[in-house]
Amino acid sequence: MNVLVIDDEEEARFILRLSLERIGGMTVIEAATGEEGLSHATLACPDVILLDVNMPGLDGMDTFRALRANVGFDVPIIFLTGQARGDVDHLARLGPTGIMRKPFNPLTLARELRELLGS
Repeated sequence: MNVLVIDDEEEARFILRLSLERIGGMTVIEAATGEEGLSHATLACPDVILLDVNMPGLDGMDTFRALRANVGFDVPIIFLTGQARGDVDHLARLGPTGIMRKPFNPLTLARELRELLGS
């Protein structure tokens, strides 16, 4: 499974990569900004996108909207967030495939991702 991780925090991307590749056997493509993520999403053809909500510039919600505005782009998108419960409810109304909370458990992340995707 190819996973595009869009997160401005280098440390978070590093932990996500280790967790998903070494424990989950997945391939990870990284993007540090929403703009970079949009480019990778169309070029890399990921199976799923893990998208941080809080990023400078093009934030996660705007990146999500831009991806969904791309006709025919139906890759599952899962928000990564450390936001409060009320904010998570707002994110859910946007219609992502799922929402995963930060901090996450690196040892169970790949399994939880597969469960969200139903695979």
